[in-house]
Amino acid sequence: MGRKDPDPGGHHRRGPELIREQLAVEVGNIEFWVEQDQMDPVWVAMTAHHRLVRVHPFVDGNGRITRLFADLLLFSLTLRYTFNWQPAIDSHRYFDGLRAADSTLDVDILLDTVGLVDLEG
Repeated sequence: MGRKDPDPGGHHRRGPELIREQLAVEVGNIEFWVEQDQMDPVWVAMTAHHRLVRVHPFVDGNGRITRLFADLLLFSLTLRYTFNWQPAIDSHRYFDGLRAADSTLDVDILLDTVGLVDLEG
């Protein structure tokens, strides 16, 4: 199936309370970015993916769930695009991009690595 994350709790798993708090903060940030409607939807969706996977709320499946969320968010904001994750995951550039974003909170490497799928073309 998928790659098992050797970290059973992620960066923020010190207890369920901390995960709930951090998740609420990040969902609030995502809601703010969407409501402001001034940021690039691709950036919003990729940043949402990174921030949620960084909270790591589940023992397994965090990447799959947050990639699905990012695709749904991007499509809901553009009505046209989703991400093309697989080539980046297969080449491990995706994981390099996540590690870089973890240390800088900048998703540019992920944006350069993960392509878009134009559902109209």
